[in-house]
Amino acid sequence: SYFDYGFCTSDSSEKYLGLWGQRSQGTCKESQIRADFSVTYMSDLRVPRRMSMFYKTLPHQPSFVVLLREPARRYWSEIKHWKAEKMLRRTGIPEETDPYSLSFQEYARFQLAYFSSCMPDPTAPGVDLVKGLADCARGSSVDGIGNGLYVALLKLWAQYFDPSQFFAVPTSAYLDSPGQVMKMLSRRFPTNKLAADDRQAATNFERDHIATETDSKPDEAVMKEIRSFYAPYNKLLASYLAKMELQGLEVVGGASALQYNW
Repeated sequence: SYFDYGFCTSDSSEKYLGLWGQRSQGTCKESQIRADFSVTYMSDLRVPRRMSMFYKTLPHQPSFVVLLREPARRYWSEIKHWKAEKMLRRTGIPEETDPYSLSFQEYARFQLAYFSSCMPDPTAPGVDLVKGLADCARGSSVDGIGNGLYVALLKLWAQYFDPSQFFAVPTSAYLDSPGQVMKMLSRRFPTNKLAADDRQAATNFERDHIATETDSKPDEAVMKEIRSFYAPYNKLLASYLAKMELQGLEVVGGASALQYNW
């Protein structure tokens, strides 16, 4: 995570810059794909600008593969994971409350109340969702409920990069047709290596995904509340991606089907 946690630290800088030929050591061959995988870049509000400045010095530009999971399910998975890792954030949680003492339902409702109060009305004409998300963030990054506001996050990134640089993949599309998704990705890169072992990669992903989903289940009442909160943002996301498709952004399955096919 060079552009957020490791930004400007000497060790990570040397290793990362070497991948792009900015240093004499550790450079990749031209035929290799240089990839940076991170679950934190999308939510760190500083990263798009940092990355844009970085690529201004390079002769090539990046392509971004964005994996979109159904927001309510993504949220439940995130909170469950961070609680197990003792890394829960306090966004929206009262100061006198220990977040680890809360059930998922209690934690989620605190965050729902917080983001509902600090985010602008998503149905208002000309609403600035990027500013709203920045106002909600405590520090430089968003978390929890905010990480599922994909339309606001993508609009932030679109301020720095062209829509044609983005490739959006609904998680359900990858699980349903991994080979097709990998073939679509391989067309964007000068190699056929992406198509190799795609079935095995998908099997591993699906195995881990299903294991995570079935060992416990969230309360359906609070999941309904979370989905209700996300509903207008998901609608805006589908419209925004459809607009961006005309400018070169690619969505597996098409933007029009996104809100129905997570």
